[in-house]
Amino acid sequence: MIRIYPFFKPAACLFTMLLILFLSACQTSPPAITAKTDKSRPYLDAAPVQVVRYGRYTLVEVMPEQGQRDLMAQVIDVSFPLSQGMTDTTVGQAMRYVLQRSGYQMCDTLNTFDALLLPLVHAHLGPMQLRDALMVLAGPAWTLQVNETTRQVCFVSRFNNPNVKNEKTESV
Repeated sequence: MIRIYPFFKPAACLFTMLLILFLSACQTSPPAITAKTDKSRPYLDAAPVQVVRYGRYTLVEVMPEQGQRDLMAQVIDVSFPLSQGMTDTTVGQAMRYVLQRSGYQMCDTLNTFDALLLPLVHAHLGPMQLRDALMVLAGPAWTLQVNETTRQVCFVSRFNNPNVKNEKTESV
């Protein structure tokens, strides 16, 4: 005799329905995200950036680069043409070489740097900003002063300038 078991037993059916109900009750929907506008940063809501199409896949922004707006921020990568003995190149010559096509000229303090020999570690500078390259060449004893009207670059000694706090020299 063949026994036929009922496919759905009432207890199993009840258990399955309770399990489905329990699992669906645990599911929660994420909160709706609302767009917030930050009024403290109005430049984010500014007009779209103007671009010009160059070629099929290239768009170029129509605005000057940082180095074109602030000439002291232009990025340079320079290797100084050292003299044959590599001991004749001075810091003053290196500064003239850096400023050669920058749009700036040195003021009269350059004569002080003509007496200083260029360290070999400074034979190659960059890539770095023009301002940083001049400060590296001058060293920590000098303060860079730029006159944007006449485009002159001057250096003032930190030890002779009353506006700059004097630093003690270390003995090695």
